[in-house]
Amino acid sequence: MRLFLTLALITVLLGCSHPVWVWTSYDGPKFYEEIRQAGYEPHPCGVVQQVYVRKLPSKGSSGHVPGTERVIEYDTHGKITGEWAMPVDSYVLAIENQSIIVRYDNEALKISKAGIIKVVPVIKSAGSYEECPQEVRDEFGKTSYLSCWKLEDLDSKNSRHVAYESVCT
Repeated sequence: MRLFLTLALITVLLGCSHPVWVWTSYDGPKFYEEIRQAGYEPHPCGVVQQVYVRKLPSKGSSGHVPGTERVIEYDTHGKITGEWAMPVDSYVLAIENQSIIVRYDNEALKISKAGIIKVVPVIKSAGSYEECPQEVRDEFGKTSYLSCWKLEDLDSKNSRHVAYESVCT
C-alpha cells in the first residue's frame, strides 16, 4: 500500500511527465562506457539523453525542449503553415486537427501544436510519400533524412502535408 501511495504521489508531483529521447551536444569521449557514465546514451547518429517532459512545444516557442526533432506542415505550394516537436527516433503516423500522432517506442504520442502530450493507441492516417517542395528542403537545410508525406486528417479527411527527418539508422 505504501508503494502505491508513493507512486501516486510521484505521478501527481511530476504532472504525468513522459520520458523522451532528445539529441545532446555531448562532446566528451566517444567510448560507450564514458558516454553512459556521463548520463547519455550512444546512438547511431550521435548521442541522446532521456528527459522527462510534460510538454513538447515547437522550436521558437516558450518551453521548447532542445534536441527534439522538428515536424512542419506545409501547403501545396510548400509554404510552412505549422510546426510541432517530437522525440528522437519518432515518426509521424497520423495527423488530426491541430495534433500529430507519432510512433514512439512501443506506443503512440499525440502532440498538439501547443506541445501537449497524450499517450494514445497506435493509429495511422491514410497517406503516401511525396517529393519535398524546394521551400521545405530549404527550411531543413542539407540532410539525407528529410521525408515528406501527404496524410489524410483523421477528423476532417482533408489532405495535409508534413515533413520531418526520418529515423536515423
